[in-house]
Order: sequence, then structure tokens, then C-alpha cells
Amino acid sequence: MKADLASLCRGWDKLPWLVALAYLAYLHYHLQFSGDDLLFGKYEADLSFWSWRYATWSSRLLTETILVSLLHLPVLVWKIGDVLIAWAMLICLSYLVVPSRDKVLGNWLLVLSFMLYPFECMSSAGNVATTLNYLWPMAFCLLSLVPVKLMIEGQEVHPLVAGLGIFFLILAGDVEQCCMILVLLLGGLALLYREKAARVLGKYKALWSLYALVILASLLKISFCPGNSVRYLLESARFFPDFDRLSLVEKFHLFILDITAYIITYDVTLLLLSAVLLYVVVRKYRSFFFHLLAAIPLVISLAMVAGNHLLHMWHIEQVRNILELQHGIGVLTFANPKLYVLFVAGCILFIFLFCALYLAFYGTGEQRFLLLVFLIGFGTAAVLMFSPTIFASSYRVFFHFSIAAMVLLVRSVLYAVRM
Repeated sequence: MKADLASLCRGWDKLPWLVALAYLAYLHYHLQFSGDDLLFGKYEADLSFWSWRYATWSSRLLTETILVSLLHLPVLVWKIGDVLIAWAMLICLSYLVVPSRDKVLGNWLLVLSFMLYPFECMSSAGNVATTLNYLWPMAFCLLSLVPVKLMIEGQEVHPLVAGLGIFFLILAGDVEQCCMILVLLLGGLALLYREKAARVLGKYKALWSLYALVILASLLKISFCPGNSVRYLLESARFFPDFDRLSLVEKFHLFILDITAYIITYDVTLLLLSAVLLYVVVRKYRSFFFHLLAAIPLVISLAMVAGNHLLHMWHIEQVRNILELQHGIGVLTFANPKLYVLFVAGCILFIFLFCALYLAFYGTGEQRFLLLVFLIGFGTAAVLMFSPTIFASSYRVFFHFSIAAMVLLVRSVLYAVRM
């Protein structure tokens, strides 16, 4: 099977990137400044803007500087920049996660899975504002990991590559979710591969120290930003007055509802991933119990997709309206049987998807890394449970989760093909 697919794809190794570039150009053809873009376009990126934003609203000084600067230029400049940034993100993702022996098929899978992402979510706060706060930082995050891969593989890191890695790391760490990704990923890799990490640290001590220093500085800038505290209070009053009254369990409940609504409405990656993992587990094990465990995520995903129109009346935005109009929000959500079904379905999906991933890659060198990717994708989405804009931010906040799901899908298909 592998030989047939390889021969089919041979000679077309550059075509995936041309398809991706054409697709991105098509997506951007009719896009214009919209939403929050019109507000940011009134500002000037100077010292007074930085001090005002940092004191009253946000720690994303670098990101908003680029945003404001772009909005003073013709929209075509942003279109070209956004296409190239997204394209670079895909190429970098291929370098980071697609094995060399599977590059042709892996690149096709990567591009096709990216085309499944609902790109309309990248406009919910304005086309430029949304992509600058989500897509660009994710691209910078991945680009900053290129020197990390070189170090892990024991290759020489050119000073220019190291410098660019630090530059992209600074840009990525400016945004909270990407900063969290870097902390979890680099920390997780160091814990999972302790012996190798010790050797890499010894050889590239200076560069690792710079990476650690930049990430620490980013965390401190975010944590001690007075504007983040001010924004929390203002957005709580506007979007979710009862937010501070919720327990941790209730916040987790609302997060599961939100991400489940996203999966029902837009995401098909988890459905495909569930199907591939079930195939791998069935091929790998004879145990009916293991087959049953791996089948549960697929059954739940199919039920979510098939019941999309039926569940549309329980859309999460309607839940938000109910919660804003009435107090006693924890009792209200847990007492609503419709929301309870969605909550349970979402929990079952993620728990058994993790189990299926564990079984599918058990005994391989990929298992720990892919489980880490799963946890990071889920964790960067789960951090939203601590934000009063959990509903107001719409589904753009799950972009990082979708990228993680894309990586898992590509690696799972490649593993299934090699069986």
C-alpha cells in the first residue's frame, strides 16, 4: 500500500505547496478591512499607544504594533503578507512534523487537512486583527522551533538561523496562547526526553539559555501587564457578569460546551482522526475491548456531525444569552439536560480519543510526542475557561487546537500507510 501511494505521488513533491499558495490566494481575494480593523486603523504605533495599551488593555505590544502599521497601508499589503505567512507556516510545519521518508504524501496530507480548517473563523474580530493575533503568532511559534529541531537532531545551527529563531520566538511569545504553547512544548520535550535534552543542553547551552530567557521575559510581560487585569474586569462586566462566581468545575463545563460546539459546527478533523486511529488499532490488536475503546471517539464524532442540524438549537451562543440574563449560572447549566448531553459527549470524545491515540502508537517512538501534541492542543484551548470572553471570542480561539489536530491526523495517516 505504501509503495503504491509513493509511486502515485512521486514527481509531484512541489505541487502541494503550489496548491496551498493558490488556495490561500483564493481565500484572500475578496477580503477587506473589517470589524476591529477599522478601530485599530485610527491609531498610530508610537510610544503613547504602547503605554496606553499596556496600561489599560493588552500586553500584545509587538503584535498590535504590526497590526496598526499594516492598517495604514493598502489592504493588498496585508493580503500578500498573510498569504506568505500562512504558506510559510505550512512549509515549516512540514519540516517539523513530517518524516523525511514520507515528505511527498505527508505534504499532501498537510495541505489538504489545512484546507479543512474553517477559515471564516479568521475574520470574527476583523480580517487583519484576527489573523495578526492568531495565525501570525502560530506561524512565528513554529518558525522559532526550527533551531530547536536542529539542536535535537545534533545538527549545526548557523548563527543566522539561531538569530531568526530568537526573533520569531520574541514575536510568538508576545501572544498568550503561543507563549503557553512554547512553555508546554519545550518543557514537555525536556521532561519526556530527559537524557537527550541533557546532551543537547550541554552542546547548545548559550542558545538554550537565550530561548529560556526570552520565554521567561514573555511570561513576565504577560503576567504583570496591568492592562490584562483591566481588560479582565471590563470584559467580565460586559460579557459575563457572573464569571467570577463560577467554580473551576463550572468553568471547565463551559469550556467543554464551547469546544464541543466548535467541533459540531465546523471541525471534521477529529472525525477523520478517529476513523484513522480505529483502523490502526484494529490492524494492530486482536482485542475486542481495544477495538471498542478506539471506536467510541468515531461513534461520538459521527453522532455530532449527523446531529448537527438537530443540535443547532442548542448552539453555544444561545447558552451565553441564557447565562447573561439569569444568575445562578452553575445550577442553570448543569440542570439543563441538553447542555448536559453536550458536556458528556465532549468529555467522552476527548478521553477516548486520547486512549485511541495511546493504543495506536503504543510501542513506537512517536507515541510520547503525539500525546504531548494532543495535550498541548487541548491545553491551549482549555486556558479559555479562565477568560470571561469564552463565548464572545467566537471560534477563532481554537485555531491552535485545530493545528494540533491537523498534526495528529497527518502522522496517524502516515503511520497507517506504513503498517
